[in-house]
Order: sequence, then C-alpha cells, then structure tokens
Amino acid sequence: MSKPRQAGCTALKSGFLSLVLLTAAIPAGIASSAATPHSQRESFQAFQAQLGGGRVHAATFNKQAHTLHLTLDDGRHALVSYPSREEPRIAAQLRAHGASVKVRQAQAKVVRHKLRYVSIAVLILVILFVAGVLQRDRRRRLPVEVDDEPAPRARSAVGPPPPPPAPAG
Repeated sequence: MSKPRQAGCTALKSGFLSLVLLTAAIPAGIASSAATPHSQRESFQAFQAQLGGGRVHAATFNKQAHTLHLTLDDGRHALVSYPSREEPRIAAQLRAHGASVKVRQAQAKVVRHKLRYVSIAVLILVILFVAGVLQRDRRRRLPVEVDDEPAPRARSAVGPPPPPPAPAG
C-alpha cells in the first residue's frame, strides 16, 4: 500500500468518527435543553393563597389546556390548572389584586415533529453514504491474488499417505 492512499483512508475514518460523535451529541443536547422546567406546577389552593397574599405579578390563561401561567413577584414562574368555566371569576380576582391578565389565543399548530423526522432521515442517508464510500474504498484496496501454481493437496486422515515422488534419473 502506498502512503497517499493510507492518508486518504485515515481522513475518511476520522471524518466518519467525527460524524458519529456529532450525531451522538445532538440528541444529548436536545434532551438536556428539554429537561429544564420553565415553571413549577402548583395546586389551585396554593395559587389562591398566593393571590390572597398579593404575590402574583402577572397571569396568562391558556383556555384550551385550562392552565394558568403565573409570574410571581419574586420572579418565579408557576403553572396552575384551574376548573373549567372559572376563567372569568379568576381573571376578575387577579385584576382586583393588581395583577396583569392575558388570555392566550389558540395558535396554529407548529409542525416541528415533521422537521425532526426529516432531519433524522437526512442523517441516516448521510451515514449510509459514508458507509458505502468506505466499503467501496475497502473493496478497491483488497488485492486479487492469482496463483500460477496449484494449491498443495491437503493430506487426508482417512486414506494412506500418497507415495513419495520417484527419483529422477
């Protein structure tokens, strides 16, 4: 083998290794960013106690999920589930205690899962392409041995050994 071909093979292997490490690091980064909670779940009774104490700074209603996102005076965020059909009464109580109230309207669905599947498919295609290139390069480097002499016969354990060749003379 020549040195340039070995260097090219080493470059392909290191490129493939970096691709594998990158694909392993992407899901780990996504999982760690998704694992951090933005708001703490609280009971409806705890919300009423905070509202009575005047600790609620702002509130946002999500009518579809029947949840209330709270911003407290100390900067913390809380998520409270409220009983259905209680939104007007709770909103009036919040306004009476000086908290700003917003109602989140239903938004169009975001199609993030399709993008995720497309990116996974592209990643798989890239990995298959790199594996195919490496396999083709490996097959190209394998030498094809052509023997001019017949292979020596293996001795059989069943029969007697062959007679020695006769001396030429």
